[in-house]
Amino acid sequence: MLYDTIAAPATKNIQSAVSVIRLSGEQAVAIGDALLGGKLSKAADRSLVYGKIRDKDGNILDDCLAVKMISPKSYTGEDTVEFYCHGGKTVTECVMRELLKNGARLAEKGEFTKRAFLNGKMDLTQAEAVIDAIGAETKSALLMAQENLDGKLRHKIDGLRSRIMTEIMHILAGNDFPDETGGNHNDVILSRLKVILNDISSLLTSYDKGKILKDGFTAAICGKPNVGKSSLLNAILEEDRAIVTDIEGTTRDVITERIDIGGYMMNIADTAGLRESSDIVEQAGILKSYQYIEQVDYILYLLDASKELDAEETEYIKKLPAHTVVIYNKTDLNTPKIPDDFGKKVYCISAKNNEGVSELLDGIREDIEARLEQSESEETLFSERHYQALLMAEESLQRAISTLRMNLEADICSIDLEDAASYLGEITGTTVNDEVIDNIFKNFCIGK
Repeated sequence: MLYDTIAAPATKNIQSAVSVIRLSGEQAVAIGDALLGGKLSKAADRSLVYGKIRDKDGNILDDCLAVKMISPKSYTGEDTVEFYCHGGKTVTECVMRELLKNGARLAEKGEFTKRAFLNGKMDLTQAEAVIDAIGAETKSALLMAQENLDGKLRHKIDGLRSRIMTEIMHILAGNDFPDETGGNHNDVILSRLKVILNDISSLLTSYDKGKILKDGFTAAICGKPNVGKSSLLNAILEEDRAIVTDIEGTTRDVITERIDIGGYMMNIADTAGLRESSDIVEQAGILKSYQYIEQVDYILYLLDASKELDAEETEYIKKLPAHTVVIYNKTDLNTPKIPDDFGKKVYCISAKNNEGVSELLDGIREDIEARLEQSESEETLFSERHYQALLMAEESLQRAISTLRMNLEADICSIDLEDAASYLGEITGTTVNDEVIDNIFKNFCIGK
């Protein structure tokens, strides 16, 4: 219901310098006036008002600043009032209680942004970018969210959808006015659809890049027992996160942590030492390590520089995926002899003395940057919902192209083209259903 007025704290309800409380809806100014003695209605739009918030008994609850924003020039597109009160749980609760007494209701999760979407102030990609910006853990994730909040992805999707709709209109016009349009234009339509398909496919390939920028990349430290895996994790985190002993098999589970490496989040795991073991608990940890290693973006395979590398382990390393980095640890004890045929990047470190660790992290960061630069698309997908909708649009477009290649009537493919346009519309919210909209805004906090 968009005719009621909602209220909620926009800042966390803790002791702080300032607490921001929002009102949005038809009665926002009237309800705000009830607390400020009529000052808001007399004030100019978007001008700060100083006043004392009073309850219905005339008691002063707070000295505050307030501003009104009249529809449609507000975040939600509705009349909006924001109070800038002194921070503190009691102040916020008392002010909120008075707002509710005067006719407002408590906003649901994400309801302010949902109203902005429903009132045409933003599309779904921009609404989702709001929560991505709030949750960003690195600068790169924040910049990507801000690009979408600025409408970069929306413009791309709207452009693709518009081009598909144009082809549908050409097909329909050819059916209704064959003499005026000059008959069969399958080849021309086919060539244009191929270009659209290529643009969609290019955008889909950016999803891996988007996931790394948003959620970070994964790395697993692995190797035989006692090569210094836990020591390396501690050196990277600059804290004693994992237990380090001389006893083999100390790590029996996968220990995961997150760390910002030059603007990219790395989800790094210390895994159990890879060896044959009769210990049931250790066996479970080793099995889990192998499973985890198969899923990560980077394998950091650790070797003990103080020990000679045997032929069996050498062959095992050669068979590891290309995203494996070989790391010789304990170089404070010995200078290793590095085989020429690893086919992998090799680093030499001393986790104990924290030597070479920063160079290792710099190398990984540079490799990640090179990997991200391979994306052909200027826009970046980082939402699973967007990715799945775009996949369905691609499949529909491929079916339409197959129909034209068989030289069948062009109007036969128009259904597939309409499906493709509909799937693209789901991304921006043009054709999305209410259930999807509700699920999206449930991920927001109250007050946003």
